Amino acid sequence: MFIACGGLPILIRFLYENYDDKESRELILSSIDCIWNIFEIKSNPKNDFCRLFCKFGLLPRLAKVFYLFKKDKTSVDNKRNQDYVDRVVNIFGLFSGGDKLVRQNIAEVKVLKYIIPVLQLLKYENLLTFMKAFHRVCGVKLPKPLKEMEIAGTIPVFIKLLDHPRKEIHKEVILCMELLMSVAKSRKEKAVHAGIVPYLLNIIEKKVLLKQVALRIICDLPISSRAVRAELRKHRMVDFYVRTLSDSCWRPEALNALKLWLAAEPTRVGYQLTTSRNIPKMIAVCSSPKVFRQHLAVILPTMRNMCKNTPLKIALANSPRFVKSLMNRLNEPIQDDPTNMAIHQASVEITNEICYQHKGLAKLNARYKIQETVQNVSENARSQNKMRLWCLARVCLTNITKRIEASNA
Repeated sequence: MFIACGGLPILIRFLYENYDDKESRELILSSIDCIWNIFEIKSNPKNDFCRLFCKFGLLPRLAKVFYLFKKDKTSVDNKRNQDYVDRVVNIFGLFSGGDKLVRQNIAEVKVLKYIIPVLQLLKYENLLTFMKAFHRVCGVKLPKPLKEMEIAGTIPVFIKLLDHPRKEIHKEVILCMELLMSVAKSRKEKAVHAGIVPYLLNIIEKKVLLKQVALRIICDLPISSRAVRAELRKHRMVDFYVRTLSDSCWRPEALNALKLWLAAEPTRVGYQLTTSRNIPKMIAVCSSPKVFRQHLAVILPTMRNMCKNTPLKIALANSPRFVKSLMNRLNEPIQDDPTNMAIHQASVEITNEICYQHKGLAKLNARYKIQETVQNVSENARSQNKMRLWCLARVCLTNITKRIEASNA
């Protein structure tokens, strides 16, 4: 009956009363009590009421009232004021448990512009409730709410919360940031500029439960952006990515990050990758028998692109371990399997790259029988009708033959 008579819009209208007036403020508080009592009735379908309140525009006004509560320095009864802050926070927590349509309403700029500025002023319990609410909102994974949260300035505020003494807050912040940064390059750039990288590195070094999430974020940063690279250089991130190659779960992602950085800054990064400290790790990721074959099918094509860098190409060609492992891959039987084909094709292309313009190719070939190995791959690929592999092997074989003949002339 209350709803049929238009009771919900009336409750929301009370929230528009003048907060500075004592009597009007009581109407606001009474309205919040009524809204809370509606949700307290167990027989009421909470999601349906959330939708109705969203339709009538509750959340923007409730957010403003919440902001006024937190900024109120004149309240005589601070305990009562805090009780209503707690109640409003819990109402937002209820709305965050609604369906996608309800959660999208929380992520509107007209709501967030009142919540975000006072987020750091909240006590631990209320802050945790809000961060869990934001985590659920980000979990919708729709472009509009994530964009609205970006516009509202949530990213710098969330990162500042990583200084909070409680680990539960860190957990919710990192999970929110993972979802916020999962798609848009602009949000990743803003997070890097706001200083998220040292926090992520700290989490990874301490090997806490969030390490895998932190690695996922840090391996997916937009390295093609000059500003992001400038920030990453402050933390020696090339060396970090090289160290991450030893992590069996994150080898492909770390190598891909190095590939992008090498493409953007070939001279600087090429030099760093070929230092005595880093080149053994670059070689190990391709030649170690402990590397999963599924990972190898991703790693070798990535390394093929990186081999276009002259310093890295020379360093790999001068490594007996790397060249032997490459020949061993090529000597494996060709199978009608996507993983096997990806490894063979990438190995042939890497062989072609390291042999191209190699000054001591004749000696290299005599030592490792490269020409003979590639010839066998070409013949086997042709006999099994693997035409792409055959074409790659023929190109590689032609280049090697020409180079050896030229050096002998």
